[in-house]
Amino acid sequence: MEKPQIQLHQLYFLIVKTQVGVGILSLPYSVYGVSKNDAWISVIISGLLVQLLLFVIWLIAKRNEGKDLFDINHHVFGPIIGKAFNFVWFLYFMAIGIIILVLYDSLIKLWIFKNTPRAIIIGFFIMICCYLVTGGIKLIAKFYVLASILIVIIIISVTIGLKEADYYYLFPIGYNGMGAIIKGAKECVIAMLGFELSLIFLGYTKGTSKEKLKIISFANLSVIALYTFVVFVTIVFYSPKEIIIVPEPVLYMLKEYSLVVIERLDLLFISFWIVIVATTFSSYLFASAESISSIFFKKKKLTLSTLLTGVIMFTLALLPEKSLLIDKLSNYIGGFSIYITTILPGLILITSYLRRKKHHEKA
Repeated sequence: MEKPQIQLHQLYFLIVKTQVGVGILSLPYSVYGVSKNDAWISVIISGLLVQLLLFVIWLIAKRNEGKDLFDINHHVFGPIIGKAFNFVWFLYFMAIGIIILVLYDSLIKLWIFKNTPRAIIIGFFIMICCYLVTGGIKLIAKFYVLASILIVIIIISVTIGLKEADYYYLFPIGYNGMGAIIKGAKECVIAMLGFELSLIFLGYTKGTSKEKLKIISFANLSVIALYTFVVFVTIVFYSPKEIIIVPEPVLYMLKEYSLVVIERLDLLFISFWIVIVATTFSSYLFASAESISSIFFKKKKLTLSTLLTGVIMFTLALLPEKSLLIDKLSNYIGGFSIYITTILPGLILITSYLRRKKHHEKA
């Protein structure tokens, strides 16, 4: 069966909307705790690292034109080992999806629905995302393009913080040392996760290899610029003593402002943020559904695999309740994700190169 195909501009929004998610609210706090006033430099360095990984992903896609991640694993490693690797990716996508649900629930209960049961908050969220994902990659891409206006709204909202900026908080630049900046970059890479789904999206995209490379690079550049701007504004808005005790600095910053017709800008921002988180989660739900479908179904049954994956995620997301456990789970999965997104693509690229070299030698 011929795969549905998306346009290059849709690929751009797929990557951007997948990368920008839960982390945009907590990133300034987490990276500042390590890099201090050099946090914005950490964001740029992490973005360059992601760009390097995207180049590896592009090389893999170029060598396997028209194939997504799961087809590539089957082609490179063979049917048995390929399915084993697909299962590893399934566990990874599931883990990221679950942590997104847990963090989403924690923030919604903290800021809006304090007494609403977790099952209700998470359940309705998953139902909406399942409805989107069962429509297929083309519908997902179209919705992401439509929802891209929310990124502009976020930028405008964060810009409000510059009204009370103190740019002296940025200095002295580099005072905390390169070691702290590099450690902070690790936190940023976790917030930028989503780029690895290019291994799937590129297989569905029309266009030449060079065009695809330009699009994924521009998408990553856009995310770097957005995250750098958000971190920059929070650094100049809060004093060094304030920012280390504010876990969601963007929301607390907006809470201090009000308009003539809008009293709580922070709550309005959260309503936009929910849609952004939904797009990120939907990408991982789609990836999980595709991976489990590639393992257990000869013909892809997206609706069945999506519903099955949604039920599993819903069940597991209800387990961690204490905030300390949630933090530990988030840190563990974050560290695990760095290894997955670096080692596995590298292994695919090296193996595909060796297989091709061996094939040429036999010929």
